[in-house]
Order: sequence, then structure tokens, then C-alpha cells
Amino acid sequence: MAIATVNPATGETLRTFEALTSEEIEKRLVRAEEAYREHRLTSFADR
Repeated sequence: MAIATVNPATGETLRTFEALTSEEIEKRLVRAEEAYREHRLTSFADR
């Protein structure tokens, strides 16, 4: 099932995306957690 981004003012479909599989979602969640754990150790000055 495709997911559409729609301009609410015009009803125009701006872009469509294919839904992710469970495996793809899990991979992205793991990557996001890894990035968070690294980024949280970065000082505000370095951010």
C-alpha cells in the first residue's frame, strides 16, 4: 500500500512512498538508536 503526501490546500498528491516491511522498520530503528547513543555523548559545542 502506497502512502501519499497530499497538499491539503489543493488536494494535489506531492509524492507517494511505498510502505516499509517489518524488517526494514527494525533496521531503521536499530540505526536510529545507535545514532542516538553516539550523538548524546557529543558536547553542545560540537553539535
